[in-house]
Amino acid sequence: MTADDSAIPGRTGAAAGFGLDAAALDRLFPFHLVLDRALQVRQAGAVLRRVLPALASRVNFADYFTVRRPAIALDFDTLATAAPTIFLVEAKARPELVLKGQIVPGDASNLVFVGSPWVTDLQTLSRLGLTIADFAIHDSITDFLVHIQAQKTALDDAGHLARQLAEARDAALKASRVKSEFLANMSHELRTPLNAIIGFSEMLSAETLGALPDHYRTYSQYIRTSGVMLLDLINDLLDLSRIEAGQYELEEVDAAVAPALAECLAIVTADAQRKGLNLSLDPGPPNLTVHVDLRAFKQVVLNLLSNAVKFTDSGSVSISARVDTGSLVLTVTDTGIGIRPEIMPRLFEPFHQGHAGLSRKYGGSGLGLSICRNLVELHGGRITLTSKPREGTTVTVRLPPGRVIQHH
Repeated sequence: MTADDSAIPGRTGAAAGFGLDAAALDRLFPFHLVLDRALQVRQAGAVLRRVLPALASRVNFADYFTVRRPAIALDFDTLATAAPTIFLVEAKARPELVLKGQIVPGDASNLVFVGSPWVTDLQTLSRLGLTIADFAIHDSITDFLVHIQAQKTALDDAGHLARQLAEARDAALKASRVKSEFLANMSHELRTPLNAIIGFSEMLSAETLGALPDHYRTYSQYIRTSGVMLLDLINDLLDLSRIEAGQYELEEVDAAVAPALAECLAIVTADAQRKGLNLSLDPGPPNLTVHVDLRAFKQVVLNLLSNAVKFTDSGSVSISARVDTGSLVLTVTDTGIGIRPEIMPRLFEPFHQGHAGLSRKYGGSGLGLSICRNLVELHGGRITLTSKPREGTTVTVRLPPGRVIQHH
């Protein structure tokens, strides 16, 4: 079949524009005609081609047919607007063959005439070489119109569903925006009294205003520890809500990688020493410099190191930096409890805790990795994680080459 076979009458190529191919049109309407904008017959029904063999090739409609009723100009636009009209079409070469039917618009470049022979006696039927069977398979104009209506109904239903989905999406976005704004506002308001609680509990623990009984000093230390934990949670909520609300703006500077990593490692050193863990740092090239939001960069590194220390009961935690194909690659590796494979896909979701089932032994809000992923993606990077239960976890952060300023 050539590229233009779909335009040759009777071929089984593209159809007339309303979802039926040539074979389906033949099966439903063996007396149909497909007309192009020049009113050439570009496709004809199987039985009609048998009665009028000339229709097997492209011909002008006016050369082979006369419209007996109605009196109408033979041009594409006029016929297209006469769709509800009943037509009587006479074959010039076989005047006894009169087709009765309707024009159905196909698409912008096609019209389809669907009809049946208007035969009043058996002698005419015999002279035309037709049998009752030729009518039995075709008497389906009603079915065809039902098919067209079904398509229209499906399109209407699809449009209605699309509108409902759009409304639901808008409502969800609005709810998410309201939630994020609420979290941002509440988090900000909670930080002020919490800072006072932490500050005054530190004064009591340090006995700044005088000596305290031992149990009072212990209680004040509990108050401070709980306040710091709550403040950390609120800071995480504030960061997450700002990110989700699209209000987190990066304040980018050129920052040396080695000092930033060393500062973060120093913060977790005390916790690591209490557990007897070995800490190691490989800062990469000595002059490695990146263009980042330094606070966000440190927050990502500190979250990853804190998680590694938290979920490692013995062994080691290491962090390294290197440049690979122009990108900055940070790797945090631990020998901790690892992560089960079924948990991995949800690990970066907010509030999801990979180890929540272990009697909440390790604590935490479940926001750390979600915030890390969002902050890394705000920098145009990506974060990946590999892990084996009881063997450890490796988290890799890759920032794009445009973030690396110097690495020699």
